[in-house]
Amino acid sequence: MAENTAPAARVPASLDATYIDGSPTPLPKRDSIATNERTRIGALTPVKSSDMALNDPQPRCLFFDVFGTCVDWRKTVTDELWAQAREALNSPSSSIASRIRFLASDMTYEEWGELAQEWRNGYLKFTREVASNPDPTNHT
Repeated sequence: MAENTAPAARVPASLDATYIDGSPTPLPKRDSIATNERTRIGALTPVKSSDMALNDPQPRCLFFDVFGTCVDWRKTVTDELWAQAREALNSPSSSIASRIRFLASDMTYEEWGELAQEWRNGYLKFTREVASNPDPTNHT
């Protein structure tokens, strides 16, 4: 009777490397014996703490790209725009022009998301302009 075992996973060379593209951070090796049934790729083996030790030169600064990578800014901003618009539209003390009240009342959640994206695009344009020309008198 034949055993019902999965064939050994063939691991691409790029996934088996300790360093990928010259990365200074050791990446975990793939264990071709402990295959993942879903992907058929070897499971990750833990990286030893000695492999993670920082050698000379010691880092002087760490950068993190969290805006849009670790933080879902779009949903957060859209939720807040949606909530604040509803609150302002339902408040009897809000002094909102009739045309603006009509437009805001008619906007869907998705349209508030589009507005958030338009703001983000403008913000990116502005920050790139500031980065390319730090003289504040030349900003639009």
